[in-house]
Amino acid sequence: MGAAMAEEKKENKTPKAPRQSWEPHWSLNTLKSIWSVAFGVFKVVLGAVATVAVNGAANAALLAVQILSVADPALAAALDEKKQKDAAAVLAKDAALQAQLNA
Repeated sequence: MGAAMAEEKKENKTPKAPRQSWEPHWSLNTLKSIWSVAFGVFKVVLGAVATVAVNGAANAALLAVQILSVADPALAAALDEKKQKDAAAVLAKDAALQAQLNA
């Protein structure tokens, strides 16, 4: 019975037409595979940026600058300076709040 089914499958196959010069040499599945591999790597980075919700735009910008500062020492120095200024501002606000609460 297996040989009969194989013969039937051979008979039902229609010959494939030759590819025309204007037709792409890849299939849609190949293109989808390339797309998924190429952009699969970026899903991790995009997922990390997408989770920046509190004060979204500012935090996303700081995350982007931090990523870019890996390759740019001047940008890294400027980012460190901003972090130090922000930390000093937070500590000053905390001291003012603690003084107000303890008064």
